[in-house]
Amino acid sequence: MVPVLAEQQLLAGKAETEAWRTASGPEARAALPDFYADCRKLGELGLTGLARLDPDVVGTEESFWAGAVLDL
Repeated sequence: MVPVLAEQQLLAGKAETEAWRTASGPEARAALPDFYADCRKLGELGLTGLARLDPDVVGTEESFWAGAVLDL
């Protein structure tokens, strides 16, 4: 799961960089979407699924897996 999330994070970063590069000015940049929103949703879905399988593994937001997935 972590490699997929890391790849999505990288792709989001590239898309954001390209959008910033081609934006015509500050107003256009301010209107850009949150390129990482889908990455966060994907991570949250992954954690939800993992918690269903083994709630003790995920535990809290400070758990190893929560940190590994949400802090990418």
